[in-house]
Amino acid sequence: MSRIVLNNKVVDTEIVSRTFPEGPGHIDAVCIYELADNKIKSAWFIMGKPVLHEKQ
Repeated sequence: MSRIVLNNKVVDTEIVSRTFPEGPGHIDAVCIYELADNKIKSAWFIMGKPVLHEKQ
C-alpha cells in the first residue's frame, strides 16, 4: 500500500485479495478520500481488472 496526502485529500493504492465467482485472486484499487473535520466527507474508488490466482 502507498499513501499520498495533499491538503484535505488522501490517495491510497492497495492490492485487495478476494474470492471472485471464478476463484481466488486480487485486484488493484485506488481509493481517494476527501476529509472535513478529521472525518471522511467523500470517497471514490477506482478498481483495476481482476487477476485470478493460478490453481496449484
